[in-house]
Amino acid sequence: MKTVLLMRHAEAADAINGMRDFERPLTDAGCVMAAKTAAVLKMAQIQPALTICSAAHRTTQTAQILHQLLAPDSPLTPCEELYNASAERYSRHISAQGSDDCSTILFVGHNPGLAMLLCYWAGRITSVPPCTMGVFEFDTDDWSQIAHVERRLRFLIRKGSEETAA
Repeated sequence: MKTVLLMRHAEAADAINGMRDFERPLTDAGCVMAAKTAAVLKMAQIQPALTICSAAHRTTQTAQILHQLLAPDSPLTPCEELYNASAERYSRHISAQGSDDCSTILFVGHNPGLAMLLCYWAGRITSVPPCTMGVFEFDTDDWSQIAHVERRLRFLIRKGSEETAA
């Protein structure tokens, strides 16, 4: 069984004074919401063995908050190619990242690609505001097969609260 935590970054500040989109930081509320999301995962006893995020500032901040609260001794890898990535790119990247001994990976990224993948995997259209996470389980022990096997949405987390997957 493999588990993917697919998360949109937390609330980001607006760009000011010529700031590039890539450089936008989290708001204070975004930092709090990311910590609440980590608390939900901790209560569910879900701990990522690997955290991968877009290299944009707001996604790395989100990932760092969860990483520090859930699995500070595990690897955290910012990845340039996940900035504004398509759903297909996220899916390919996820399939290529895990090792056999890694059962849970946290991915932090951006809409619209992340939302499209989350909705596709969930089998339904759903809102994916900042700091939304889908917790998906895949019936395989091989990361390269996750696009080809049965999966289920275990639950969604929005605004720091768990929602049922039904």
